[in-house]
Amino acid sequence: MFFLSSYIAFQIWAVAFAIFLFDVLSRPTAFRGWLARIFQWLGTFSFSRYIVHLPIIVLIHSIAFNSVHQVSVVPFCATLLVVVGCAYTFSFVFERPALALSQMLKGKPHLATRSGSTE
Repeated sequence: MFFLSSYIAFQIWAVAFAIFLFDVLSRPTAFRGWLARIFQWLGTFSFSRYIVHLPIIVLIHSIAFNSVHQVSVVPFCATLLVVVGCAYTFSFVFERPALALSQMLKGKPHLATRSGSTE
C-alpha cells in the first residue's frame, strides 16, 4: 500500500489504530498481559519519545537514505527501534533527573518512590 500513496497508507493506519483504540478502551479488563506491559513501559518515557523522534528520524533518513522516500517498511521499523532506544536513553539522562529535581524542589517525594516502582 505504501508504494501507491503514502497518504492512503496513512489513512488506513489511522483508521486501523482508531478501531484498535476503541476496542481496547471499550473493554479495559481484556487489555492485560504482555501487550499491556509493553504499552506501560512505552508510557514511562513518552515525553522523551515525543522530544527526540523528529530529529532522529530526520537525521537517519538524511544520512542513511539521502532523504529519498522509502517504499519498504523495513527502514521504518529500523528507525522506530532507534527512536525508542534513543528516547529511553534520553529519559534516563534528562527526563527522570529533571522530574526528581522538580519533585524535590516542591518538597514532595519522587514519583517513582511513591508508587513503589523503581522505573
